[in-house]
Amino acid sequence: MADLYPLSKEEFEILYDKAWEYGWVYGKFFQELYDEYLVNWVYFVDYLDVLKGADEEERMYARVQKKFVIVYAKNQQPILIEAGDFYFDLFKKKEVEQAVTEINVEILIGEAPPFWKGNDKNKDKSYFYNPLQTNNSPWLNGPANWKSLENKFTTSLKNQVEIKIEKLKLLAKKKVVLIDFLPFPIIQNTKVRQNISGGFSYLLSNYFISKYNEITCYILNSKEKEINFKHGFVATTYTSLQFIFDNSFDNSAIDFRKTILNSPINDFVDIGKLNFGELNKMIITFKNKEKILKTSKIKRSREITPLFKFIYELHTSNKFNIANTDINNTIDELNTIGLNMKCPIFMVEGGSVNMSKSFFNSINSSLRKKEIKKINSDLIENNNEIDE
Repeated sequence: MADLYPLSKEEFEILYDKAWEYGWVYGKFFQELYDEYLVNWVYFVDYLDVLKGADEEERMYARVQKKFVIVYAKNQQPILIEAGDFYFDLFKKKEVEQAVTEINVEILIGEAPPFWKGNDKNKDKSYFYNPLQTNNSPWLNGPANWKSLENKFTTSLKNQVEIKIEKLKLLAKKKVVLIDFLPFPIIQNTKVRQNISGGFSYLLSNYFISKYNEITCYILNSKEKEINFKHGFVATTYTSLQFIFDNSFDNSAIDFRKTILNSPINDFVDIGKLNFGELNKMIITFKNKEKILKTSKIKRSREITPLFKFIYELHTSNKFNIANTDINNTIDELNTIGLNMKCPIFMVEGGSVNMSKSFFNSINSSLRKKEIKKINSDLIENNNEIDE
């Protein structure tokens, strides 16, 4: 059986304090963070065992006296924690499944567990896998709606905990998994995402890649003959774009990125040539760079968006400068990456998840249609000016 263990307290503390150095969290490590992480880890692995179709003997975390579990981590004494057994009926009663030769596990890559204040137990918390925390989260409802589960809950369900457990059970059976880039909450602020410090590259190489590989190996150790992993992003737009465009990755991270981006979730066939409308707009803009340089700073600032500057600086490792003589080549490079990027980024304006056909890089989005119409209009206008 493949091993799947949480971070030890020492590993967690080192990673968290490094995130603090990079400005991703509010302060240094404190014990409650690790306690919360361990409880959520147990619920996460429970979910994976449901997805795998494990029985009572095969599951990772059989309970002691119904609601306690012993958790082991590397170089650490076993810890007894309280975590209710919300899937016990599925482990006790094995369902007879049809023989399959191949299945797809759809991995949604998130940013981090939701931020919470150090207050009453489970109050104002919304971790995806914790049944005791809120059922009303876009990160849970988005996948549930995507898989058309909203009308499949048992009518006898009386409270939000029961409803959430039912959603999680159904999503597990649909082979949907959410894996976060980071194991702890981070600051929810766009300016933090825009501050390119190298921190993301470090945290990716020192945590996420290895943990992702451990999780997928654990899933692969199941009875199915072949499992394919497909990917989409439910991380914030800036974090998703940082993973796609960051030029500071080491070789192992670059190879890992290729693996993820080359295996997109297949449901969204409309991901295509105009998926990054903002990049297409920039190509048109910079082909008329001399005209822009003559305009006022106010008008110029409307043309050069913060999102584009963020992508440009990620890719070049240089501060954005419109007067750069190589800027057209950079724009073409960025657009090539964007055109070939088929993984859906399930984010909408306001930082929420939408898994219909109106997310960030869907050409069926009403926002995208407006952008495309504007791009085509600008292109015609600019070409007429050039001809004159």
